[in-house]
Formats: sequence, C-alpha cells, structure tokens
Amino acid sequence: MMPSLTYARRAGAIGIVLAALATRPTTAQEWPTAQPIKVIAPTTPGSTADLMARIVFQQVGVQLGQAVVVENRGGAGTTTG
Repeated sequence: MMPSLTYARRAGAIGIVLAALATRPTTAQEWPTAQPIKVIAPTTPGSTADLMARIVFQQVGVQLGQAVVVENRGGAGTTTG
C-alpha cells in the first residue's frame, strides 16, 4: 500500500467517527432561574440609551419569565460598558 492511501483511510475513519459523535442527541440545560439577567448600558443613568434599554429589556424579561437588571457603566466615552 502507498502511504498516502493509508493516511486517506485514517482521515476517512476519523471523519466518520466525528460525524457519528456530532449527530448524537443532546439535552438542553436548564435556564438559570436563580439569578437575574444583567444588561449593561454604557451610558449614565437617565440617558436615552439607558431609557431604551430599560423599556426593551423589561419586555424581554416578561417574555422569558426572568428578572432582567439594567446596570449603567458610564464613562470613558462608553468604552467601559
């Protein structure tokens, strides 16, 4: 046998094993209900971006059935957020 043919067979066998592992069923993890979802608004409290984040993520929290907290991290030209 030629060495390249042996390499091709090994590569093909590895591909088959990886495909078989990729198709096995998996189960979803439980959504973490113990702690709220934190959203960081990169501006100071009371700004337009802060108000929009609070309005939008209030509805997201209702849809998910989860508490959502909007935290402000203003400063450094909104780089910290």
